[in-house]
Amino acid sequence: MLGSHVSVSLLARLFRGQGTVPEAEEAVAHLVKCRECWAIAVGAYAAQQASGFAASTMGPLNSLVELIELEQNSLYEELESRSAWLDLVNLPSKARREKLRLSKLLHTKAMVETLLREARAGVAPKEAEDRAGLALIVSRLLPQPPFSAETKADYEIECYAELANAQRRVASWKGAREYLQRGRGLLASSSGSPSVEGHLLSVSAALEADLGRTSEASSLLSSAEELFERAANWNLVGRTLVQHAYILADADHSEHALRVANRALALLPESSVRLRLFAENIRVNCLLGLGAVGEALVRFQSLTDLHEQHPDTFLDIRRQFMAGRILEGLGQSRKAEKIFLDVINADLEQGLIKDFLLDLVFLFGVYIRRGQLEGALSLCKRASREIQLFEEREETSKGACDQMREVWNALEVGLRKGIVSAGVVSALREYVRDHWKTPAPELPSFVAQAEKRPE
Repeated sequence: MLGSHVSVSLLARLFRGQGTVPEAEEAVAHLVKCRECWAIAVGAYAAQQASGFAASTMGPLNSLVELIELEQNSLYEELESRSAWLDLVNLPSKARREKLRLSKLLHTKAMVETLLREARAGVAPKEAEDRAGLALIVSRLLPQPPFSAETKADYEIECYAELANAQRRVASWKGAREYLQRGRGLLASSSGSPSVEGHLLSVSAALEADLGRTSEASSLLSSAEELFERAANWNLVGRTLVQHAYILADADHSEHALRVANRALALLPESSVRLRLFAENIRVNCLLGLGAVGEALVRFQSLTDLHEQHPDTFLDIRRQFMAGRILEGLGQSRKAEKIFLDVINADLEQGLIKDFLLDLVFLFGVYIRRGQLEGALSLCKRASREIQLFEEREETSKGACDQMREVWNALEVGLRKGIVSAGVVSALREYVRDHWKTPAPELPSFVAQAEKRPE
């Protein structure tokens, strides 16, 4: 018997052709199930190759050697594509596209996957769109054969999903919908892989959530989760659950969001540090929303070492925001206010325009609930002042800037007249969330309460 794992010495004997057929059969049966032993087998095969003698392919070892060689070739292609990307990344945009079109050596699935990975790497939306566009070029140029039409369609759909996501991140709703529609149009000619359709649904859900359609987003994510489960891709199931929890928490469905975040944390591997931190932060926010400040504080503190070991600017800012919420929940209003203002400054410094505006709205709500008129007025003035900066950075359209400036000016007038209530905060948050980059068809209803600022 081989015991729980396959030994290095046995694998070495088998590849030298000194083992028996029953030993080889038992070893192969174990290797296909055990990733740890598979890595050892690859090492033993490489050692045999390095010795100058071909590895034995007796009986069941023949298929094993073929699988090892396929994996080695795939890994080699991946390393080559990473190197090729480093050559491409510093070229002008037009030169990148031309080189990808003309160089047949780059027309590989590894190149498509590298470009898609780069598009998903947390880069700015414009860069993400550029990289996904490059991936689309390569996916269309994959040679057929060896690639089937269905495989090429799968990759094209994934490219369209990433292009749509990049458009969504800059609030280009029309562009996002057009890319999603193109992706859906290819589903009938794809391989039918559940993961491919799942990617489209997860981006569609993010778009619906951005537009304030939480129920539609939640339904789409439930469908995406089922598809990823069918594909047995548990990492994507976990990622989808984190996305679902975030959307639910953002819509103040704290109890439901907490359950979903807990499921995500149970599935995500320890290696998915950023996703786990994100899910943990959602859990803390949900506890705060449910009034469980004590438990939120304990969980918040337990994450300190992990945050310090894996610094991330965005998550660090959101963690600081949570610290402010906890202090506010503990009755430390002045300390909480200092932290909220620090977070707002950090948002602006990092160019996180949407987060800046939403955090401004949150603090505005705090001031309104406390009856701190001067604090609320100061935020109205700051918003009007900073909006000019957004336009200069081309983060927000002129129409959206003009409209948002009018909204904050009207709120300032309403505050001075004493007609702005706490109920306005929720409507203001929805407006900012949906129209921070593009103007609404008409001004939000609460603006009509205030008279226009006198000339």
